[in-house]
Amino acid sequence: MKKALLLNLMLLLSAVRLYAQTKVADFETELPTVEKKPVSDSIYKYVDEMPEPTFNLNEYLAGNMRYPPDALDNGIQGRLIVKFIVNVDGSLDSIHITGNKIINGESLEREAIRVVKNMPKWKPGKMNGKHVRVYYTQPITWRQEIINR
Repeated sequence: MKKALLLNLMLLLSAVRLYAQTKVADFETELPTVEKKPVSDSIYKYVDEMPEPTFNLNEYLAGNMRYPPDALDNGIQGRLIVKFIVNVDGSLDSIHITGNKIINGESLEREAIRVVKNMPKWKPGKMNGKHVRVYYTQPITWRQEIINR
């Protein structure tokens, strides 16, 4: 009787063990797969090599910015931060003003965006030796004493 009870107990334990292994195997096959984005679709804030203009940025800004007449007449001045993406081909995209805005300075914002949109291509940023898209911020200061009509 003891042998029969022991044999039944062993069979029962081995069946539970087989069932548990089957469930683990099923679980492993049901795991979701995570799709990785290609590097070129990502937009980075920090990279191994940051993008750079292929021209003198200060000269470009000074030579191309025009103080809007309404802002000039009303004494509106201040600092704007223009944020944009430098693409893998060096072109600029998603240009907008970020951070604090200048009170009644909408025309200054439009002019800053216009000037950045018309910039020549940049040298793109690099991550792990590959060209990637990178966020870039450029401060632009509007002061009436340094910008001519």
